[in-house]
Amino acid sequence: MAFSIETLERNTLQKALREMNIETLSEVQAECIPEILAGRNVRITAPTGSGKTLTYLLPLLDRMEIQKSGKHLPVLLILVPTRELALQTADICRSCLKYTEGIRTAVLTGGVSIDAQIRSFRSGADIVIATPARLLDHIRRHTFKPKQMRDVIIDEADRMAEMGFLEDVQTVMRQLPPVRTVCLSATEDERLEILAGEFFPDAVMHRIEETSLLKQEFTFRILHLAPKDKNSAAYHILKEHRSSAVVFCNSRRTADSLTAWLQKRGIHADVLHSEMDPAVRKKTMQKYRSGELPVIVATDVLSRGIDVASTGLVLLYDLPESLNDLIHRIGRTARASRKGLVWVLQTAKHSAVWEAYAESTHPVYEEYEWNPK
Repeated sequence: MAFSIETLERNTLQKALREMNIETLSEVQAECIPEILAGRNVRITAPTGSGKTLTYLLPLLDRMEIQKSGKHLPVLLILVPTRELALQTADICRSCLKYTEGIRTAVLTGGVSIDAQIRSFRSGADIVIATPARLLDHIRRHTFKPKQMRDVIIDEADRMAEMGFLEDVQTVMRQLPPVRTVCLSATEDERLEILAGEFFPDAVMHRIEETSLLKQEFTFRILHLAPKDKNSAAYHILKEHRSSAVVFCNSRRTADSLTAWLQKRGIHADVLHSEMDPAVRKKTMQKYRSGELPVIVATDVLSRGIDVASTGLVLLYDLPESLNDLIHRIGRTARASRKGLVWVLQTAKHSAVWEAYAESTHPVYEEYEWNPK
């Protein structure tokens, strides 16, 4: 019998999913969950927003044994590239386990005192969600003991490669006992072949193509303008849109200055980038998800893996240099089959990456010329 929400063995997990309004499987979940249940190593390449997190969480949480009282040793390790994604994954995991007692989770990332982290991790955890560098710190201090480890998830593996973390991932993997591995990415990256060749050469490959549904749910509007007019254009678009929006900039300096410029003109916006205090970043995301904050101006720290399902508008103040980065920025809207609007502020300097995207996906879009009057 094919796997479905109804076939979950844990009724508590079914109950939690119903509260999350999850009743059916996405394409990637239906295709890959049976492979994970069968105990195979799996490599998954699937579009952003396609449901990759629950693809590994549902089968692993459903079949996870409850450890007895006392210190829990990790049995599931989830490696992610950023603190934001670690916190989001932990939130999803805890939401799934809302009615399940006895399974502990821990988040091990940079941005917080490692001594405080060690104290909070003293009672152990069944599930550890970590960034590679901070996990290596715990391994060197012998505060992370992987002897019971059975499953490893390498999430956003393409992002790991882009950020230069694959060597840390390899070092972590060499410290583990034999494990079943699930490696997930949104785009192809040849650098992952070295990792796969050493640790999971027999992995079953699954490539979920960009479906027609995901393409058609975007409405694209291209605004041609001079660089000096970008602030004014962003202001007018956000003022007219009047709902949740993410504005992407290429640098922290641009994000900071644009946020200040918008705030002075009455737009309720906050900034999000990697140089901010982690506690402030977390609070900003909480405010955005709750609806208290309608606009976030961000760098690519928000473009990968972060689920902001309520986002109705993505405004590309800057276009990135990479086609993959463009795909991930666009993917912050139209999540979970919702419709999304993407405005592109197009200057001659940045036309090439949009042309590459248009050639590969053939989107339907409207074009406008900026008229400051």
